Amino acid sequence: MDSKQQKALLQSVRSSLLTEAPDCVPNHLRFRALDVGGNPDISTLDLFKQGLQENQATKGKVQALQQLREDLDKELQQAYPAAFTAYSAVKATPASPAPTDFGDPPKQ
Repeated sequence: MDSKQQKALLQSVRSSLLTEAPDCVPNHLRFRALDVGGNPDISTLDLFKQGLQENQATKGKVQALQQLREDLDKELQQAYPAAFTAYSAVKATPASPAPTDFGDPPKQ
């Protein structure tokens, strides 16, 4: 296969990817796998695995912060019971609702 045929084949594969591949994977990532001679399905799978790992790491950080907050609440309650009672009362009150009436619509 000469270089013109290879280029034509690559263009046809790229155009078919644009119409058949899911929109959740950016085109430049799909094309990178083709450009280096790899399988775009494998690179997409690797991308999803990487996203899953990053998601799990972020989930762990959120859980660690939640645990820290609970531990700090326990320590605050033991060290300063009156202040903790006031803090709990403030924390339990709902926030004021967002305004829903912004006045009359602008005149055109």
